[in-house]
Amino acid sequence: MRLNFRHGVKPNRASGGLAHLQDAATATFQAGHSVKYSDIKQSVLSIFGQTASIVPFIKGSPGTGKTALAIDIFRSLDIDDERILVLRPSLRESVDFLGVPQVVGTVSQWSPPAEIHQLQHGRWGVLIDELSDASVSVQNVMCGLIFDRQVGRVVFSPDVYLIATGNRTRDKSGANRVVSKLSNRTLNLQFDADLDDWIDWAQDAGIDPLLIRFLRFRPALLNAFDPDMESSPTPRQWEKVSRIPTTLERGCYIELLSGLVGEGAAAEYLGFREIIGHLPDTGDVLRTPQRAPIPRDPALLYAYVGALAEVCDAENFDQVALYLRRLPPEFGVMLVRDALKRCPSLRQSRSYLRWAMDNASLLES
Repeated sequence: MRLNFRHGVKPNRASGGLAHLQDAATATFQAGHSVKYSDIKQSVLSIFGQTASIVPFIKGSPGTGKTALAIDIFRSLDIDDERILVLRPSLRESVDFLGVPQVVGTVSQWSPPAEIHQLQHGRWGVLIDELSDASVSVQNVMCGLIFDRQVGRVVFSPDVYLIATGNRTRDKSGANRVVSKLSNRTLNLQFDADLDDWIDWAQDAGIDPLLIRFLRFRPALLNAFDPDMESSPTPRQWEKVSRIPTTLERGCYIELLSGLVGEGAAAEYLGFREIIGHLPDTGDVLRTPQRAPIPRDPALLYAYVGALAEVCDAENFDQVALYLRRLPPEFGVMLVRDALKRCPSLRQSRSYLRWAMDNASLLES
């Protein structure tokens, strides 16, 4: 989606209108707790279509794509890359935003930094990156920058759009507590990586198709950040995995994988690459469930059943149920239990109810 607001956005300065818009947006996002990439992008673009005065603060665990999301939003507003300013408050002291003092006649005044001074005119996207890593004194400066859209004597153009990003303290990644007065000046959004969104991006970004297929098999590994591990799986690290040459010697290859996503995820991915050629396409089950192949090797059947559970939903369970009748009973139960965890609405499917009645003893065991 690409929206052209270049000439159309005129921020609404009516305080009541802004308060109502921010309260409504906050309530919408809080209702669902964490929100995925595409939903945040669409909603923020809608808000920016009304006003530039609301500042989204996108929070999430490390490596999930918060910075990329903010830049993507700016680009969708037709803001050129050279007019996207990235500020990293964690690398600044509070006085850095004011500039340096100089004597003018008999008084002194602050001479602002060039990057702040330029925001007085024109259309800009300002990314306040890793805001939660900033010190309290710098967070205090951010309160004025975000709410008043002003630093010292520099007042921002009405066409300056601000987005903040940051990690969460509960992820133990080095983030500081964001002071309450700053949180009260932003639209706080909890962001989680979403497999479907990531796959949409990965397919356009040239990510190894086998890696995409692996994460379809093991979606929990897309973002399994662990602060106690030196390396753990995140969307950012999987992107790097895709850039490692697969022609390397096996021992070297797995060492490099482990250095990015940890030993466990690396071993699973390498094992998947080595057996993937023997797995049937899950689409065969949805197209021709009574003729789709059943892997004979138990290890392959475990993997295949897991893949089917990931694609099974209330709309296609009629086809899956026909395939279930051909599976060894224990594997059928495994598939259904995993599918129900991901898609509870399956319980309303007539095919599921018939299958459950026929296999009640297995389900209870």
